[in-house]
Amino acid sequence: MALSLCRQQVDPAALPWEIIVHVLAFLPGRDRLAASSVCSRWRACLFHPSLWPRLHLRLAGPATRSERVGDSNRGNEEKCREDDCDNDGDDGDVEKAGDCLQAAAFLARRCGAFVRDFSLAIEVVGRGFVSGDGSLDALRSHAAAALALLRPLARNRNLEKLALLGDSVVDVLGPPLGADTVVQNLPYTLLDPDNEKSKELQWLLRQLLRSCKRLRWLSLAFMLEAAAPDLLQTLPSTTLASLQHLSLLRLHGSPPLGNSSGDTLPLLRPAEASRLMALRCLALDAPDFTAELAQALARRGDATPLSRLCLLLHHQHPRLNKSMDGMPQDQDWKALATRNPLLRVYVLAVGVGAELLHRLFRPGLPLERLHLDGCPGVSTALLDNVGQQYNRWLSHVLLVREMNDMGPPALNLNTDRAEDPLVLLAWKCSHLTRLTVHDGFMIPCPLKA
Repeated sequence: MALSLCRQQVDPAALPWEIIVHVLAFLPGRDRLAASSVCSRWRACLFHPSLWPRLHLRLAGPATRSERVGDSNRGNEEKCREDDCDNDGDDGDVEKAGDCLQAAAFLARRCGAFVRDFSLAIEVVGRGFVSGDGSLDALRSHAAAALALLRPLARNRNLEKLALLGDSVVDVLGPPLGADTVVQNLPYTLLDPDNEKSKELQWLLRQLLRSCKRLRWLSLAFMLEAAAPDLLQTLPSTTLASLQHLSLLRLHGSPPLGNSSGDTLPLLRPAEASRLMALRCLALDAPDFTAELAQALARRGDATPLSRLCLLLHHQHPRLNKSMDGMPQDQDWKALATRNPLLRVYVLAVGVGAELLHRLFRPGLPLERLHLDGCPGVSTALLDNVGQQYNRWLSHVLLVREMNDMGPPALNLNTDRAEDPLVLLAWKCSHLTRLTVHDGFMIPCPLKA
């Protein structure tokens, strides 16, 4: 590289490190790597903390396309990523997948101690997963790699955003068509049979979160059980007071950790919720969002108003049938909406019946987005109820039928009526901008729109 300054050629190695870092900050990822090969001084500046405010890693496994390992360097600049690794079983692809893991581990070791935004997504299992010793070994290696990527963060005191994300489509309504039941339980009962990896992950999280003084974003929905009922209890008040986004979701279908009593406790309790003074967005399993929790959020005094609430109603939740009686009633939702006038709720229901949905849908619930995935018994009466109660807020509706479901359609349209219930829903909800229906919703006879 030839640099000119005042029409005089200078040695790049003689430049101050401040100028080197400033030059690197304007380069995209690959050009930055090329520039660092000039000399050892430039290579030493490649991992300056100001160049790596964010580190986003994504690893894929046997049943998915191996994604790139990337890092976000400056603001919204393009990500520096490795080449795609198509994992179709040949030796060359296995070596590429190993290179991706090594690259992720290298970036975590170099940047984990100072990065402010860290995200780790593991996508190792999906629908159509094929059982086998090689696949199981690959899954276990990814779980071990995930723990190795998190260990360097234990020394990070400047972390502001932490997200651990796992597969979101695993075991929605059971095993794939024609698959053995062992395959359906493979990620949970065989991946971590003794819960050792989950316990180590929870210990690492506690060590990390105790040292974070400016944590603003915490999202835990992982391939291993990352969130525990006592996680927030161990955090200092300063950490809880700085949280603006909190997402705590269980690993549905996993075996209980230790004894099963932990499954009877919600991940967020009213005592901790009252200390979340800066909270703006909250994502929880619907059985964990109790009436007491809603009341605690409504009594936060001078806290920042809550603007987004996401509730996941999953048929595999261990407390689904026990905790529905303790869900917020209409007066609880009205009190919460009065204290937080901009509050909007997003409900994602997976594999649950219409009866549970009716118990969740209270008139005071400010429902803005509704996603029903593989929910049997969704009827015209339910759609009419949604259209009447939430016509002021509802903007997105997504209805999905399980791809492997060979039974009757999940949407039961009443043929005795002359009106199309979906058209009526769109007509009643004046703010509805998106209505999406996926797979299997057949209307047996022409209806008037």
